[in-house]
Amino acid sequence: MMRWVESARLQDGRYYAFRNSPARRGSSLLKVKLMAKVGRRGHVKIRYEDGPHPGLEEYVRTRHLLVLWAERKPFLRDEERMMRLDEHIAEYRDPARGVCSL
Repeated sequence: MMRWVESARLQDGRYYAFRNSPARRGSSLLKVKLMAKVGRRGHVKIRYEDGPHPGLEEYVRTRHLLVLWAERKPFLRDEERMMRLDEHIAEYRDPARGVCSL
């Protein structure tokens, strides 16, 4: 399950949870501040608030902004649950039928 904040809902000046590789569940999140929406092609200007380069400003794709920073804990909890469910399904999958055998 992949999700990120819809571009239309992004607001300048708000804090978001950033992940360099959005599809990589379980990797760490960084706190960033949205500085500006910069036109087309799904890019925004952000400033890192923590991590290895606090204060650095750069342009990133909107898909790297996963959730509002205030909503990161429920997001991480849901992500952990999905990883555990995937592990469970892989353990009980019947390769001959391609379904879970519970």
